[in-house]
Amino acid sequence: KPKKPACPDGDCADTNRAQNVAHTDSAERFASTLEALKRGDEVAVVGLSRCNIGDKKARKLIEALRHCEAVTSIDLSDNLM
Repeated sequence: KPKKPACPDGDCADTNRAQNVAHTDSAERFASTLEALKRGDEVAVVGLSRCNIGDKKARKLIEALRHCEAVTSIDLSDNLM
């Protein structure tokens, strides 16, 4: 039985690129939000959905939030927790 190509339409490279960009964007979004919280910026809403946040990143976020009284809402949906 002949094997079918993994990407018959030839769009695997595009899919992989899109996934890499999404991963980079989520990592940058997490890092910039963490830095803003650490600086004490007046951040009221924290939107970190789909940022691949697991236990290690969650601990970093919790530590940054300890000194931030302005946050009223946090979106952590679709993460690894």
